[in-house]
Amino acid sequence: MGGSDARWTDCAGGQDDESLQLRQRLAELELVVKRQADELAAANLRAHELRQLLTPLAENGRARASEELQQAQWLEHELAAGTARLVAAPSLEDVLRLVGELLEEAAISSALYSPEIDASGAVVALRPEAFYSRDRSKPTPAARLPLAAVPTLRQVLDEPDRVLFFDGQPSGGALGQEEQQMAARHGVAAGVVLPLRLPDRWVGLITLSWPTPQRFRERERRLLQGLLTSVALAVDNRVLLRRTRAALADNQRQRAFLQAILDSLPIGIIAIDAESLHPLFHNETARQMTGHQITPDRSFFEQAQATRFFRLGTRELAPSDELPVRVALRTGQRCQGDFDVESPVIGQGTVEAIAIPIRDEQGRTSACLLTIRDLTERKRAEEERARLRA
Repeated sequence: MGGSDARWTDCAGGQDDESLQLRQRLAELELVVKRQADELAAANLRAHELRQLLTPLAENGRARASEELQQAQWLEHELAAGTARLVAAPSLEDVLRLVGELLEEAAISSALYSPEIDASGAVVALRPEAFYSRDRSKPTPAARLPLAAVPTLRQVLDEPDRVLFFDGQPSGGALGQEEQQMAARHGVAAGVVLPLRLPDRWVGLITLSWPTPQRFRERERRLLQGLLTSVALAVDNRVLLRRTRAALADNQRQRAFLQAILDSLPIGIIAIDAESLHPLFHNETARQMTGHQITPDRSFFEQAQATRFFRLGTRELAPSDELPVRVALRTGQRCQGDFDVESPVIGQGTVEAIAIPIRDEQGRTSACLLTIRDLTERKRAEEERARLRA
């Protein structure tokens, strides 16, 4: 009996030790769980605080992204619309007006300067090509602008991909003191300079002017920058068109002047194409000799077939291949001959015909200049003098 009690006591003591260990282990686990719970609560608190900090930033970022998208869409639309307006502009002055109206506060005036190139190909000066002003009393640009007098323009030429803005604000600093004084003399307080350059050459510069200081927004700067190539192409096309029209008008004036001189001559003059034998031009005396208008759509010989050419002093018809025009075209040499003629217009008479070949740049005969002088009166006078002497 005593042994059984000892074993029971030992067993009970062992159970107590094991229970104590379990309770200690449980207490440790509870501490660990509590510590983890505290850490999780602190983490949640920090996450909440972080969300509170990030939410405005995210919203601000989304707003900026939305604004950037709107700006990009606006710029794309304005670039397309601006290019379309430039393409449709009927004149160079309209191009200058449209460029000045691209900004929120439209420019009071705009000017196009063409580059003056020296022998080395460098731009040394600018000359005004066209001018537009909303205020007709605005003075026009200087006749010639040496780059040495305006260093800022030299800077623009050195950086042909960048539009220059000077807003007229005290902190602007885009112009030097002398340039500011020059601008003030012309009533310019703020301005923009657009360099216009194509891959192979300079087109020129466009200047926009305001009589008061301006605030240029970023979207306006990006718009002008994006339209540089379109403006350069529009200006280049209009300048070439203007110069072509001027050259054509000058050519027409010279042609009219030459025609007036030719029509006043008492000698018939006809230019004949070497290949088709169609008349290229003629004067009034030639028309009177033939008795009808000489048209450019038929061979000259067909139009002159009513006139018969005889060897001088005979009734023997001159062979066609002996006529001066055909000889000159065949040989490439000047040919002259006198003929007795009969025609329904002048009746019987005597003419002097001279044919001179005209050569092209390759030296080939491309045309023939025919002059016809009426010798009838002179021949009659000579015959009368001979009769009197006899």
